[in-house]
Amino acid sequence: MLQSPMIAPCCEGLGNEIVAPAAARIELHPTVNRKADFGIPNSRKLLAGSIAAWVCRYHQRVSRHAKCSIALFAVKTATMAPPVTLSTTTLKLLAAEELQKLKLEMQATPLSWATGNDCLAQVQRHLQTLLWIAQTYRQIQKQFPSNLDEVDAEKIRNVLNWLVNQCKVSIQEARVALGRTAEDFIATPKYYYSELRSRRKCLHPAQDQAFEKEELLRFLCTEVLAFLRMEERLHVLAQTAGDPVPGYWQKCCEWAHKNAVELTSALIGAYALPQVTGELQECSKEETQVWHDMIDGSKGRVRFGSSSSASRTDQTEVKAREERHDGCCKACAAKPVFVVSDCTGESAERTVRSALGQFGHCFERSCQADLTTFRFATSSMMEDIARQARERNAFVVYTLVDPVANSLLAKYCEELEVESHDLWSPLLEKMEGYFDTNRLGVPGRRQYADESYMSMIDCIEYSRLFDDGVHPQRWAEADFMIVGPSRSGKTPLSFFMAQRGYKVANYPLVTGETPPDELWKFPQDRVFALTIEPKKLAGIRSIRMKSLKMSPKSTYGSLGAIREEVNWCTKLYRMHPQWTVLDTTDTGIEENCAMILKHLDSIGVAGRVSVSDNPSAI
Repeated sequence: MLQSPMIAPCCEGLGNEIVAPAAARIELHPTVNRKADFGIPNSRKLLAGSIAAWVCRYHQRVSRHAKCSIALFAVKTATMAPPVTLSTTTLKLLAAEELQKLKLEMQATPLSWATGNDCLAQVQRHLQTLLWIAQTYRQIQKQFPSNLDEVDAEKIRNVLNWLVNQCKVSIQEARVALGRTAEDFIATPKYYYSELRSRRKCLHPAQDQAFEKEELLRFLCTEVLAFLRMEERLHVLAQTAGDPVPGYWQKCCEWAHKNAVELTSALIGAYALPQVTGELQECSKEETQVWHDMIDGSKGRVRFGSSSSASRTDQTEVKAREERHDGCCKACAAKPVFVVSDCTGESAERTVRSALGQFGHCFERSCQADLTTFRFATSSMMEDIARQARERNAFVVYTLVDPVANSLLAKYCEELEVESHDLWSPLLEKMEGYFDTNRLGVPGRRQYADESYMSMIDCIEYSRLFDDGVHPQRWAEADFMIVGPSRSGKTPLSFFMAQRGYKVANYPLVTGETPPDELWKFPQDRVFALTIEPKKLAGIRSIRMKSLKMSPKSTYGSLGAIREEVNWCTKLYRMHPQWTVLDTTDTGIEENCAMILKHLDSIGVAGRVSVSDNPSAI
C-alpha cells in the first residue's frame, strides 16, 4: 500500500509513528466498517489518504509541491476535509482539476456565433459584460446569507472584491481598445456570453432580500460555468473577430480562466468539496442542455408550457432536480402576464408572445409565463382588471385605442402599484406627429365586405377546393404551389397564405408516384417543397392513424418507411433546384409564411389583397 505512486515518494523512511495513527484514523472513519479488512480496496485507499493527510500536517521534510499533490489525494479520500487543512495553493489545484473536467464535457460554440458583429462591436459587448459582472458582484455582497459562517463569508467576499477589481482593470482596457474614455462613453451592463447565466438569473433574489446558503452556492457555481463559457467563446472571437490590439482576446481568455479558478477555490474553501463538485456537475448538465437548445431547436423543450416531445426520462430527471432544489429558486413559479385589448387582442397577444420568445431560456422548466388575455375590454372593466393584476402580481400589457379606457387603466395600475406597459399609445402619438393629424380613437376598424374582402374570400375558397392535389387542370390559376409528403404541413400553410390574399394549390408527394404533368407546367420558381424530420413526421402520423382508427401495422406510420419517403422527396427536390425548400420540423406557420412572402416579393408575385385592405385586429 505504501508503494502508491502518490504516497511512496513522501513516505520513505516513515515508521509506525505515521502509519499507526493513520490506521487508527481509518478505524474511526464513518464510511468504513470497524471490522473491515485492510486488504479490500476501499480500506487501502482510505489508509493511503490518511497517511497523506498525516504527512501534510506533521512531516516538515516534505516539500510544498509534494504536500499539495498528496493533499489532493487526501481530500479525495475524505480523510482531510477543507477548509481547515488546505492551503490556498492546494485549493487552486483542486479547483483547476475540477474545472478541467467540466471543460472537457463542454460543447464547443460554432464559429458562426461570432458573425454579424465587427471587432469593435464585440469589444463593446465584452465591456458591457464586465460592467454587469462588477455591478452584480458588488450587489450580492450585500445579500449574503445570515447562516453562512463568518470565516467562509469573508473568503467568498474577498474573492468577489478581487473579481470586481479585476473587472475595473479589464473595463479600462476595453475602453482603451475602443478609443473611448469613461466620460464620453456610457455602456449598459449586460451579460453576453452564457445562456445558462441568463436562464438562472432567477436565482438572484430581489435587492431587499438575502440569499439562502444553498442558493448562494448554486448562484456562484453558475458564475463559474459562465466564466468557462466566456473563456471558450473568447477563444472563438480570437479566431474570428480579430484583435483590436495585439493579443487582446487571448488575454481576455486567460482572465476568464483565472476568475473561474479563483471563484471555485473560494467555494471549495467555504463549502464541502463534494457539495461544490456536485453542484458544478448539475450546472454543467444544464449548460449542455442550454447549448443544445441554442444550437438546435429540435433538441429543446417547448418554451411555453410543458413539452410533449420531451422523453419520460427527461421529465423525471427535471422533476427530481426541481424537488431537490425546492425553495432555492424563488422566481421559478409561472409569472402572470395580462394582455388587455379593446378589440380581439390577437395582435397584442402575438406581440407579447414574440417578446417572451426572447426570454425562452428562462421559460423552459417551471418558469413559464402565464398569459391571460382580456378581449373587448371596456372602460368599466379597467379597475377590476387592475385589481386582479395586483392580486396575482401580474405584469399588464395593454393596447387600448379608446383614450378613456387607456387613461383609466394607466391610473388604476399606478394607484395599485401594478407593473404595466402601454404598447400602443407611444406609437400612435408618434404617428400623429408624423402625419400631422389626429387618430380616430376607435377600437379596431370595421371590415367592410368590399371587393378586396371578397377577393380574400375567393382565395380561401380556391385553397379549400384545390387542397390535397385535386383538380390539377386548374392549378394554373394558383399564385404558387406547395408540395411535400403527407402531414408535413401543406394544408395549414395553404390556408394561412390564402388569408393573406394568395390562391394556393398543394399536392401530396407519394414515394414512386409520378406527379401530374400540370406540376411541371406550373412556373417552377413558384413551387415550395416541404421537408420534415422523419421522427417528427412519424409522431404526427401516429396521431392521425389513431383518429382514423388505422391499423398500427400500416406502413403509413412506420419510421423506416417514412425515412425512405423523406429521402425520396429530398432526391426529387434536388432534381428541381428552382423549387424553394422549407423545413417544417421546428418552424411555425408564420415563419414559413414570411419566407414564402420574401421569395414571392423577389420574383414579383403580389397578393390579391393589400395589407391596408386587410388590417390585423388589435
